[in-house]
Amino acid sequence: LRMLLQYNIAACRALSRNVQALRFLQTSVARQSVKTPIQDWGWEYLMRQRAMMRPISPHLKVYKPMLTWMVSGFHRMTGCAMAGKRSVTFEGSPDISKNIRNFIKNSIWRGNKTRKRVGKRLCMGRK
Repeated sequence: LRMLLQYNIAACRALSRNVQALRFLQTSVARQSVKTPIQDWGWEYLMRQRAMMRPISPHLKVYKPMLTWMVSGFHRMTGCAMAGKRSVTFEGSPDISKNIRNFIKNSIWRGNKTRKRVGKRLCMGRK
């Protein structure tokens, strides 16, 4: 009797797994085949375009450059230039003391060394 129960339990587990797998396959197959008429027409249109070796999206050459694009590009370039200048300026900021008297005294005695050090830092990428 015990052996029969164990066999039934194992059979039920296997059956439930098979049913779950079958349900998953049925729903996934049904999902792939169900398309609206517009989706079906669009897919066929794209496949026809691909068969005729046409690009699916237009190239940038077909667009006339607009003033807003040019202004945007100029704005981006000037922003990069300003950010670069600011980075170069503040690369030497650790040399500036908190006290203005110490800064003046150090700059008098250092002379050209600070400029050389900042140049080396920019070239080497080290502090």
